[in-house]
Amino acid sequence: MKRNPRIIDHEKFEYMKNNIEKIGYFYSPQKDANFRYSVKHGMGALAGEYGLAFTSEQWVRDLIESKTEWTLAHYAAPGWGRNNDAVTIVRK
Repeated sequence: MKRNPRIIDHEKFEYMKNNIEKIGYFYSPQKDANFRYSVKHGMGALAGEYGLAFTSEQWVRDLIESKTEWTLAHYAAPGWGRNNDAVTIVRK
């Protein structure tokens, strides 16, 4: 996992990594400057609702396995934009 210093400072990044290792996920609401940057670059969101969500691969796999109506068809890491994993789920 790499840190983008324009988005997450070092202290928050370490806190985020620890949470992901312990519970499998982390959400970070973004500051106004990051929100404006995101909207400017085509990532639409309502003010106050924008943030970054991170999960471990195992957390995603466990979630999918917990749903009897889902089957994991494909997991690509990294898969989308070389920043995001891509998951394909098939509903039974």
